Amino acid sequence: MPLGAPEKYELTVPEGVTVPDGAHELFKGMNLSNDQAQKFVDFYMTQAQAQLKAANESATTIRESWRAQVKADPDIGPRLPAVRQTISSALDVIGDAKLAQQFREAMDFTGAGDNPAFVKTFYKLAQMVTEPRRHVQGGGPVPVKAPGQGPPSAAKALYPNLA
Repeated sequence: MPLGAPEKYELTVPEGVTVPDGAHELFKGMNLSNDQAQKFVDFYMTQAQAQLKAANESATTIRESWRAQVKADPDIGPRLPAVRQTISSALDVIGDAKLAQQFREAMDFTGAGDNPAFVKTFYKLAQMVTEPRRHVQGGGPVPVKAPGQGPPSAAKALYPNLA
């Protein structure tokens, strides 16, 4: 096993990963052999992967907690499908399909769309910009009036008790 720094380090890293700038100079300055430098890189990669895994697990736990809070919320939980539809309709009202799609993707990617405060706030805003989808029901047929009796005058309609 040769000791001392080689002219050029031949280090193995996972696909898509590069050795940080300055690492080769650092290894050379410490007079590390290629094997010794590889041990540092392997240690760094193990630590970085463990930290990334812990961060991902933490984010997943937070998002699951948020989803549970949204479902348990007495105002929006029982009506969650309708809440989602109202929010979706509000995004469609923007009139820019590409922007609405990018917004949806951002909410999915960041997890903000799972946050109870965000969902409740956006739902309230969505209600302000979307039309309610309520069925308008008529009051039945117009009552038949006696022959010769026309509609009341404007004064009689406004003041029915006026003599």
